[in-house]
Amino acid sequence: PFPGWKELNEEKKESEPRVLLLIRDEAGNAVRWVDAKNEKGLHRVSWDLRYPAPNPIRLTKPAFQPPWASDPVGPLVPPGTYSVELFVTENGRLTGRGSVHSFEVKPIPTLEKLDFKAIAAFQSETRNLMLQITSFGASLGEANDRLRYIEAGLRKATTSEAEHFSTVDLLKRRIGELQFSLYGDPARNSLDESTLPGIQGRVGAVAWNHWNTTQLPSETLKQNLAQGKNDFDAFKADAVQFFRDMEAFESELKEIGVPYTKGRGF
Repeated sequence: PFPGWKELNEEKKESEPRVLLLIRDEAGNAVRWVDAKNEKGLHRVSWDLRYPAPNPIRLTKPAFQPPWASDPVGPLVPPGTYSVELFVTENGRLTGRGSVHSFEVKPIPTLEKLDFKAIAAFQSETRNLMLQITSFGASLGEANDRLRYIEAGLRKATTSEAEHFSTVDLLKRRIGELQFSLYGDPARNSLDESTLPGIQGRVGAVAWNHWNTTQLPSETLKQNLAQGKNDFDAFKADAVQFFRDMEAFESELKEIGVPYTKGRGF
């Protein structure tokens, strides 16, 4: 029998149920959500003993990924006591299932005397900085895309003035300058010429060289992280001002009747 339109619409609104595992440390702090299958039967799920990667979220995967390129990863967790709990999300409700299980992450015997807390603290500092750097980098890329739409919108509006087109060009140049600081010299990088690293390259090298080890960071890594933090503080002030100017410009375009463009408020 036909259930009725209301029931069909309610069914379309339902979100797909998911099965998740939550890893916590000995203090009860959440460490990592791990996806599991929501199918019948017995399933095996593994955790790579890492914190989440600081990279921006991508819901699409490239059509081709070279064998030497791996998915983004976070730093390794220190040895200690951890727990895992099973959760099910259904219609916006997160419900725990079963009991909490504890387990030990043990170091290799020859490494037991290492100061794992100091190692984890340095890697956590690197991860937090990488989280900010990649967030700003992705936002700049999105701003560049928004300016493409704005430029097209200005050509559709009868209220556009020459100064609006000039502002678009100026904002694009400011994005280029910010990306130069973040990623380094684009001309030299495109030709594989040696150049000073940008902020992301400098901090990323610290993560690349240290997140796969269980050793204390070298002085070079410490110096690079400190330099990256100083450079990022200066970059962040300029970037925040840029986004304020970008939002003010988009608000002005809305007031003069420029058609809606991607990322702009209604």
